[in-house]
Amino acid sequence: MSHQSADDEIKGKIYDGRLVRRLLVFVRPYWRRLTLAVILLLVASLAELVPPLLLQQAIDGPILQGELGGLWRIFALYMGVLLAIFGLRYAHTYIINSAGQQVMQDIRIVIFRHIQRMSLSFFDRNPVGRLLTRITNDVDALNEFLTQGFIMILADTVTLIGIIGIMLVLNWRLALISIATLPVLTLIVMIYQGMMRTTYRMVRQRLARINAYLNEHIGGVLVTQLFNREQRS
Repeated sequence: MSHQSADDEIKGKIYDGRLVRRLLVFVRPYWRRLTLAVILLLVASLAELVPPLLLQQAIDGPILQGELGGLWRIFALYMGVLLAIFGLRYAHTYIINSAGQQVMQDIRIVIFRHIQRMSLSFFDRNPVGRLLTRITNDVDALNEFLTQGFIMILADTVTLIGIIGIMLVLNWRLALISIATLPVLTLIVMIYQGMMRTTYRMVRQRLARINAYLNEHIGGVLVTQLFNREQRS
């Protein structure tokens, strides 16, 4: 049975500029589509601030005054905004995932060609299952970072800034009281981030071990049968 590679024990840095620059090389050919997807997502994030304002107008206006007939205009605007948000989100998801899949295809091709040029001693040191994990699961993790992680953080940041701005305009005193909880929430997120980062690395290590184990035992099934180890394997 193969031992765990030393590379699996490397903790690395939270942010590695060198690796990000290497990823940008694959992203650059699709920058137009990715830029369009980011713009659509930002517009959708800003549009999501409109429905609560329409609800406020409905409550403070027609509902408070007892003129329920005035709700139809607000209802029409509300539905129009929801349809616009759906269209923007759909277009963003389609564009970002299509571009992301092409980026991941390019990365997988480069990795596969690189592995084909490695020496035999390299494959003696690195189990095939671990290499398959790098090509498949780790590349999928990059895809999630590209299509979900970074861009969604950017959209959520824009939404949060918009919410805070609207709150300050409507009632700055209540807004300051609400904002006072942000430092506590930030501390909780930082603690949670550290825990999740450690757990995620453990998952990647164990997944590499499982793939290496399966590959070696399936590839060496004749040896397993020769020593009558089927049940244990």
